[in-house]
Amino acid sequence: INCFTSLILSLSRFLSISEIPLVLIKEKKTWREALRYCRENHVDLVSVHTEGIQRWVKTVARNASTDNVWVGLRHTCDLNWIWSDGSNSSYRNWKPNEPNNNGCDNCAELKHEDGDGKWNDAGCHWKKQFICYKGEKYEVINMVHLLDLQFIHF
Repeated sequence: INCFTSLILSLSRFLSISEIPLVLIKEKKTWREALRYCRENHVDLVSVHTEGIQRWVKTVARNASTDNVWVGLRHTCDLNWIWSDGSNSSYRNWKPNEPNNNGCDNCAELKHEDGDGKWNDAGCHWKKQFICYKGEKYEVINMVHLLDLQFIHF
């Protein structure tokens, strides 16, 4: 571990997952409209990289009036499942037997109505509420990066 990594890991112990600034948007929009809204008014649709972030997103989603909310994961024929912010993560939280639509235009929704917060693939044209990162992009990306680092084991 180099000095910088040690410093980052030390600082990450003082952050909690609930410090990631998220906002539930209660307007119903298609996935693309939600993405545009988040980027114009906040930062981006939320990306879920760890179980800790998943729990926080699920907590925020409980206040939605729709059964499902959009997150920033989308399927494309060329790239498979990708996060809207371009970040990489192997973490997935699909419901059993999901994704199952296998289409080129599917997006991920977090299903909170049954309390488990698992993901489902749905047509991106459906209108749903959604969760954005809130705040300055630089601050949010750095905070998420710090929180991701605390799950790395050396």
